[in-house]
Amino acid sequence: MRAAYRKIGFDIRGHGEDEPTFATHGILEGKDLAELIKDTRKRYPQISELGLHGESFGASTTIEALAYEPDVDFAVSDCAFADLKSVLVQKLSSAHMPGFLVPLADIGVRVRYGYSLDDMRPIDALDGNTVPILFIQGDSDTIVPPQSARELYDRATSKRELHYVAGADHAESILVAPEEYREVVEGFLGHLEATDLEGSTK
Repeated sequence: MRAAYRKIGFDIRGHGEDEPTFATHGILEGKDLAELIKDTRKRYPQISELGLHGESFGASTTIEALAYEPDVDFAVSDCAFADLKSVLVQKLSSAHMPGFLVPLADIGVRVRYGYSLDDMRPIDALDGNTVPILFIQGDSDTIVPPQSARELYDRATSKRELHYVAGADHAESILVAPEEYREVVEGFLGHLEATDLEGSTK
């Protein structure tokens, strides 16, 4: 039986009790999380194992933070998007709306905030990453295409697992199958302890 973990929660910029601001969907949020990890290690030097667990936007932020080589032992990514622009294009297509709206939105974001939708790609942060990752995804997700998890898994260069939860919509995996969710996470952490994780898919 693994020891229980304590949780450190924080509001992503522009969310919760944080001041309202534009969300860069991982560009700045990933940096924020990387700094939080440094602060956590400084404040609590006695921590023997530190991991990340994010859902939806939090999961994409978790992946973005990996680009900064944070001092963490594992990461759990629950329904992260791989590439925001691709998600928007697919959503417009499924809603029978013109695809040119995405390039127009990109222009607006560039002019107003100085960022581009082309840069909102957590998947690029996985290149060269060594932190083990568990990808969890509802196979009925209507917000983030289920194949995004597969794209992230395939791009990952570290030890990793991919698990789909049947019948779960966006950010509902833990609600639809709480016991399965717990077993998957515990199993992943157990595999890391056994150091025999080669990259399995369920």
